[in-house]
Amino acid sequence: MSRKRKRKVHSRNTGAKNTGFPFTLAGTLLFVGSAALFYLWLGGRCEALGTEIKNLEKHYSEVQDRRRVEEIKWAAMTTLPGVEQALIRHGLEMRFPDKRHIVEVPASLYAGGLDESSLALHDDAHGRSRVAMND
Repeated sequence: MSRKRKRKVHSRNTGAKNTGFPFTLAGTLLFVGSAALFYLWLGGRCEALGTEIKNLEKHYSEVQDRRRVEEIKWAAMTTLPGVEQALIRHGLEMRFPDKRHIVEVPASLYAGGLDESSLALHDDAHGRSRVAMND
């Protein structure tokens, strides 16, 4: 019996030796490296978006300037002297219609829509609005 007591007691984890690279340190380094790469990618993406926004704002400013110039041109063209100059430039002769070219239409028909048959049915006795007609 004394022999049985002298046996060596083996440890439960006989195959695991603590001489290799620690896995917790490897996991931590992997996480820190991944976080650093993500931070660099995110910084580059933000910088690219910032550059794109600046370019779009510059383009927007140029378009707004062109719009203002065109609005000024349009305002100058739609004045009475501007319209008269445009008519002369294009060789158009326009004048107000004669009294015989003016047809008076009842206001109720004007609101509901016009056709030539309804214009012929109404006379001067009803309430009318003035509409210029072409020959």
